[in-house]
Amino acid sequence: MATLGFLYATGEGVPQDLRKGLQLTRKRQEAQPEAQINLGIFYARGMGVPADMAEAMKWFRKAAEAGDADAQYRLGVMFEKGQGVKQDAAEALRQYRLAGEHGSMQAQAALGEIYELGQGIKADYQEAAAWYRQALGQGDTNCATRLGAMFVRGEGVGRDLQEAVKLWSWAAEQGNAYAQFNLAGLYLAGTGVQRDLVKAHSLYTLAGKILDVSKQLSELSSKIVDELLAYIQYFSGESVQGMRLDQVTLNARTCQIQPCKVELRVCISLPPQPNSTI
Repeated sequence: MATLGFLYATGEGVPQDLRKGLQLTRKRQEAQPEAQINLGIFYARGMGVPADMAEAMKWFRKAAEAGDADAQYRLGVMFEKGQGVKQDAAEALRQYRLAGEHGSMQAQAALGEIYELGQGIKADYQEAAAWYRQALGQGDTNCATRLGAMFVRGEGVGRDLQEAVKLWSWAAEQGNAYAQFNLAGLYLAGTGVQRDLVKAHSLYTLAGKILDVSKQLSELSSKIVDELLAYIQYFSGESVQGMRLDQVTLNARTCQIQPCKVELRVCISLPPQPNSTI
């Protein structure tokens, strides 16, 4: 919960007043770790005072010593990046672990990534998965996305495409662009799910609000056209070689942007195509 001083400093719900925010926060800093964290933020960001990472470190350390998980996480970040203190991967890991054990979702996510990628330590996929699960339990969609990838690769967990689909589907519904992108690839390939170009197109489009998916959408549109023409030829017995999509009964733009789901879903399975790996 933000202190009154921090609200004045940021202008959240009250007229912004950096000086008043700093004064109020200083009055409360001795007794409350939250105020100490806010003072650290003021110095780290240069809010009402000259930016001073060493001074920010001092206030974060005070709150961390009182057992505050947010302060411990912030200390971990500063040790990892060498901000206001000499870079120290071991101390960063220690602070992240303290914060993670005290329930910091950000620290749990950071620990998962450190162990998965082997950042400053030997990679440990089982440890990474355990921390990702804790952060996922608090609603972290990035951790759901990373954990899903571990299930696809079978790293630290048994290979389980259905669990990956479950995790990516949930994260995609929450708006995570990376989960949407990964899930689209599964629907495109028919890996772990029934192949569905319509669903793949929809997910790529959603992911495209944040990620560059122009290549994927272009290739997918071509696949939709090719398979729709194959569908027409299969059932009509007439050759469609050289036929333009706008020469058939379905409009080309409609098929590329929002295909008729009934026809296209049937078309996708004719002829069957082998699953491809991710």
